[in-house]
Amino acid sequence: MFGRKQNCATTLKHRTNRMSAIAALIAASGIGLPASAQPVLTVTDADIDILTNGLADDWIVPGVDVSACAEGPVPIPGLNGFDFGQKCNEEAQELNHNPASIVETITKTRVFVDGDGTQCITVYWNSGVLARSGARDGFFGVGDSTLDALIEFTPSGVPDGTALEITYRYDVWGFAMSRLDFCPAGGFPEELVDPVFGPPDYVDWQNSLQLDGVQLLDPIRFNTFLPSGPFVSNYQTVSQTVTGVNATGGVPITLEIDSFIESQISFWGRGVHCGDDSSDGSIWGSITICVNNPGQPAPNIPAAPGSQGTLPVGAIPVFSIDIASANCLSDPTGAGIGLFDAGDAYEWFGPAVPAGGQDGVVNDALLLGSDHVPVPGAPAPLPFCSGLLPGDPALAGIFNMDAIDRLSLDVQGLLNQHAGGLPIFVDPTDPAIAQCLNRSANLFISMDDDALSTYLGDPMTGVCDMPISSESKQGETYGSDIHQDEVIGLVTDRSIAGSRANLLARYPVLTEERLHTSLGPNPVAPDQSQDNDVNGIDIATSSACDITYFSADHAATGVDASGNVLRSGVVYQHTPGGGLVEAVDPTVHLGLGPDTDIDAIEFVVAEFGFAPASTASEGETCQIPIPTTDFFNGGCNSPSPVFTELALNQTMAATTGDDAQTRDTDWFRVVAPVPGDYTLTVIASGDVVAGFIGDANGPTVNPVCGVPAQINPVTTGTGQFTMTAQLATPGEYWIFVSTDGWNNQGCFDYSVLLEPPQAQTGSALALLYSVDDDDPATLGIDESGGLDSGQIYISFLNGVSEALLSAALDDNIDGLTSWSHPLAYASSTSLGPQCPGDVTGDNIVDLADLNAVLGNFGQGGPAGDANGDGVVDLMDLNLVLGNFGTVCP
Repeated sequence: MFGRKQNCATTLKHRTNRMSAIAALIAASGIGLPASAQPVLTVTDADIDILTNGLADDWIVPGVDVSACAEGPVPIPGLNGFDFGQKCNEEAQELNHNPASIVETITKTRVFVDGDGTQCITVYWNSGVLARSGARDGFFGVGDSTLDALIEFTPSGVPDGTALEITYRYDVWGFAMSRLDFCPAGGFPEELVDPVFGPPDYVDWQNSLQLDGVQLLDPIRFNTFLPSGPFVSNYQTVSQTVTGVNATGGVPITLEIDSFIESQISFWGRGVHCGDDSSDGSIWGSITICVNNPGQPAPNIPAAPGSQGTLPVGAIPVFSIDIASANCLSDPTGAGIGLFDAGDAYEWFGPAVPAGGQDGVVNDALLLGSDHVPVPGAPAPLPFCSGLLPGDPALAGIFNMDAIDRLSLDVQGLLNQHAGGLPIFVDPTDPAIAQCLNRSANLFISMDDDALSTYLGDPMTGVCDMPISSESKQGETYGSDIHQDEVIGLVTDRSIAGSRANLLARYPVLTEERLHTSLGPNPVAPDQSQDNDVNGIDIATSSACDITYFSADHAATGVDASGNVLRSGVVYQHTPGGGLVEAVDPTVHLGLGPDTDIDAIEFVVAEFGFAPASTASEGETCQIPIPTTDFFNGGCNSPSPVFTELALNQTMAATTGDDAQTRDTDWFRVVAPVPGDYTLTVIASGDVVAGFIGDANGPTVNPVCGVPAQINPVTTGTGQFTMTAQLATPGEYWIFVSTDGWNNQGCFDYSVLLEPPQAQTGSALALLYSVDDDDPATLGIDESGGLDSGQIYISFLNGVSEALLSAALDDNIDGLTSWSHPLAYASSTSLGPQCPGDVTGDNIVDLADLNAVLGNFGQGGPAGDANGDGVVDLMDLNLVLGNFGTVCP
């Protein structure tokens, strides 16, 4: 049945798409209601225009249109309001390369109205453009998105003409990050400003905001010609109160949002291409509008940068650090300050740790029954770069806390009482649930600050990666003054149950020293000697969250009070007075392999359900003759297994065919979140064979292609037919579709639709987690479990996991926690003289200064020489852009 297949994919996409949606809903006037009734705001009209453009060109490959822009629900009134959105991919893929040489731009824009028909309405908007390339020759990529939104709200629930007070708060900010090509001496030269095409990489964005004709936010523009590495610009405003702005019952209030963003990369000329190039920008905003609401709308990003005031009194945020960090008791270089125990967790913003070290507020001596190495006051030498393999008896007394979360719930007890492969449904309004659990909208992460090898070193290569001696896998040094990203905030949106979350925003939160004074001084790349790596992070609401959940690093697991070696994939539970137990098993509860190393954890409340009906395209063009090698979605028939994702309730349009010698076999990856009967509907214009395939060893997050097993029934035919398979265990399965034999049918179209069983839906307990990178020293063992270490996964603890984010992040996620709202974020660090970036001497850093730099770029000054070093170069450009908009005294 599984046969052979497929289509060699190499195309370039260039498409412009415009979406215009108008929703007109009639609101109740409120006539006849008591005067004491509370007014509400209802959407009565919306006009949303989103225009996205993208171009992605390889120097050699011509452009070919390969896919359309995807539009979100436009508009759908419902519990949460309305949603308008669009995502567009533009792609160039160079022929005859494996892996493919690719240029891509991704643009996405969304407007979301939350709280329709309530006293407070919040409107979120965000746009992002990512341009990236791994092409081997010259390339050019640019994407842009323009948003024009006009949304009308009408106060109702009170008699027409009733005087009302409107309060509002808005937050607007932007983010940009690049990774410029830079070649070593003797290679292709560093990217420079082209005399025709301008700077190679940039992000340009602007926002403006009006409420009922009142300009709340003047057009604010950030124009960022990016240096290598992240560059961050932020803009924030405070709550305000407005009265008399058409604030009467029955009189509409209008909100106007105008937003634009563009991102570009370029590398002109043929020759050696030294590395991946990318330019990534996003803008995000929200406004909460309330009618007759007591107090101000809740701030979305409150308080001052780095202030503990962002968290309420009584909250207990903690962190742990990597065993080879500069200020860990076990620092092998002596360049740092031995203070922190790698097995303990310490409070954010805590007082200075005394010389000789100090135990944390969460002590491994309490969790494990003994204080493991390193021990405050008596640090024992650790086997750094020894080549010992994880599991060696010499490592038994060493413990490194990988992840931490604290709850008031007994997760192990709940799991022991629960069976049947269904989620554990909870009432999010129950104080016992809500006091220690958040949702996944506002997450905070730390990134792994060293490369793939562990502090023990690889016995085959001798490579030993540690925060104090190596950069991250992606070449980053986290926690510096410039990047302020030891803790990073994520704003996510998983508004549709069963779907992946969009990343609305990623923003810097804290440097190392702001997180804890004893983590200072902050590192200054490329010097790694002062670098600390935060492993686990958690924010507990109060001391009531006293049950501790944690995981152990695979290279320093420690042992429990009975001498049992801890497993790195297990989430352990310590209850005061109840001892230590295994709460979450990676295989039983998450569907992972037993060798997986869980890197970060966070329990949350999440909506369990099935995504609504949708459509998608396979995106594979059938060719005759059928290529003998399939790189597209040949599944287990491809040289490296590759599948097309098929969501539940999604109709996938596809093609297949055969030429009497070879047939195109299509493999679709599906996830069964609960046990039950799943129904597959196929509509084919040719003769096909279709059915379910699983892993003979049982469904997991990563099935093994070596042992695929057919699951009955299997159906053949032409036209429309359905089949129902009983999938007794949640997990990953595959749908196989191909021509029924090799009958020289040529190419033809078909579609597939997979529908889930009837099952309970609603709020449930879920675990968010990340995995470690595969350790190259442990041959035959994959600590990643075959998953992406930059992705956050979600599991309802019923034996199956799914990716939470629509796209993985760029580095290994080390720590993870959540909170009810975003926290204060960092701002760019000022550089240079009295008024840095002021080239013209008028005490304002504006377009005149930028034009002076660009107009004299590559010259010897003095015109345009912002930093006075005798040459006008990227340093001057960065100085102007980093302080753009500054008005000096």
